[in-house]
Amino acid sequence: MARLFSHEYVNHPTDHVITKTTYLKDPEGQEIELYAESPEDGDMGIAQGLPFARRRDGRPSDGRDPLDLDSLFKELGPGDSLGQELPPEARIGHVHLYVRNVAEAIRFYTGVVGFGDMGFAPAFQMGMVSAGGYHHHIGLNAWMGEGAPPAPPGSLGMRHFTVLLHDHGELDRVNARLRAAEVPLEQAENGWIARDPSENSLLLIAPPG
Repeated sequence: MARLFSHEYVNHPTDHVITKTTYLKDPEGQEIELYAESPEDGDMGIAQGLPFARRRDGRPSDGRDPLDLDSLFKELGPGDSLGQELPPEARIGHVHLYVRNVAEAIRFYTGVVGFGDMGFAPAFQMGMVSAGGYHHHIGLNAWMGEGAPPAPPGSLGMRHFTVLLHDHGELDRVNARLRAAEVPLEQAENGWIARDPSENSLLLIAPPG
């Protein structure tokens, strides 16, 4: 984040309670969320059809509080270089997808692909799914409009995102569920590509070996 500020690159620091975050766009307009986990600060999710966020002491939050930049930048030392690459431990924590219908998308990602249902907030047209109880690996929303069509071919946008399965046996089981649901599969160099009901593409892969 200090590097973004040093380049005067527009970004939007946000305190999501469970993460410390900033949002920015790349030169093509793709939205990027950079964050560090902070589950010790509280909890956030969807319960009884409504999103919630609360601090560790029980105080409610809207989950979009301003980030305390003074406190954050005090963690920098005189020898810290802003030119360092992202550390190898950095990973894509989650992706957000525009879908034509959130309930339909949740059924696909839970009932067919096999993610866990982390909640659906109909009034906000948003839902979340994940593996292993994480708050969300995939966020789903219909903010482009209920029933919105996919972007035209050749448009700027995400070509696909990758789902890494534990092993080839798990990959085979997911593919079998996709075929049973009559979802077309396209073989890729290192896996299989499927498309959700809104035409978002996911590449399914397993570790080599």
